[in-house]
Amino acid sequence: WIMNIIGVKELDYRLSIQQRRIGTQSWPNGISKLKQLTGREHGELEKIIIAAAGDALPDTAMEPIRSLLDFIFQAQNLVFYDKTVTALRHNLAVFHHFKDNIGSAGGCRGNRGPIGHWNIPKIELMHGVADSVVLLGAPHQWTSDVMERCHITHVKVPYRSSNHRDFERQCVRYLDHAEKVCLFGFFTRLVDSGSSLLNEMVNEAEDMSMNYPEMMWISHCLPDE
Repeated sequence: WIMNIIGVKELDYRLSIQQRRIGTQSWPNGISKLKQLTGREHGELEKIIIAAAGDALPDTAMEPIRSLLDFIFQAQNLVFYDKTVTALRHNLAVFHHFKDNIGSAGGCRGNRGPIGHWNIPKIELMHGVADSVVLLGAPHQWTSDVMERCHITHVKVPYRSSNHRDFERQCVRYLDHAEKVCLFGFFTRLVDSGSSLLNEMVNEAEDMSMNYPEMMWISHCLPDE
């Protein structure tokens, strides 16, 4: 939307002159020539897009875009309260109230011209976020960051180390060897430091039974459970 309203070259220029700051990604060449952005890069861009667009956006179009970004960042909270859920619903309502201003400013355009509807699946999905928080907790628990990282460390790295033939078997062997090296290194560090090799979970279980007698009673009555 912002690219359509203020123009690709203008947005690239505004992003390229942003002062570099610790904690935010810089975009010295803009974003128009990027073919693909990761989820993390999208998040970094959302941090500065409003400030970069600035006065180039009409105030009428700024309001719904800002409300939508507020919704996106609030939905990423790790802890939610009643007022947080209320703020989520409020920001989404503000976006829908002023969203037609984006189209009036020329933001809703596709390859075939202006788009006269708001049938966007991602916006439809946002309506279930607040209810999902109430029923299931913070959406952050469904993040794909962990799986994306594991795809790099457990698939891409082994693939680069292989000869690209019979990769599945080589990948399993690579991960098996990497795990053995990690465990051996952990064992040698314990030995060098003189630390106990006993499982600390056993000690914690004994402490638990001492402080909670009912746990000891249950363990004697139901040893297999």
